[in-house]
Amino acid sequence: MSSDGLPLTASRLRTDDAEGIAADLDALARMTRGDESGLADLYDRHATPVYSLALRSVRRPGDAEDVTQQVFTRAWRTSVKTPRAAPWRRGC
Repeated sequence: MSSDGLPLTASRLRTDDAEGIAADLDALARMTRGDESGLADLYDRHATPVYSLALRSVRRPGDAEDVTQQVFTRAWRTSVKTPRAAPWRRGC
């Protein structure tokens, strides 16, 4: 939890980045169609913050790299197998 009581990821979400949000939604849509370029775009945009958060949690660079890889692997597998059930698509 952050100082504002929100989970770390939610407290750091920038809602003023309309272009970034639109790019993320486009990348997610491509992922649900099986397009690996969507995953690559999300990775390019979010790998550093995911790694930083993981490193703060696990405190070992190698483990943080593993966690980062697992996050994006799971996002890919989830989006391709069950696009309608993908966590980021709930409520859409």
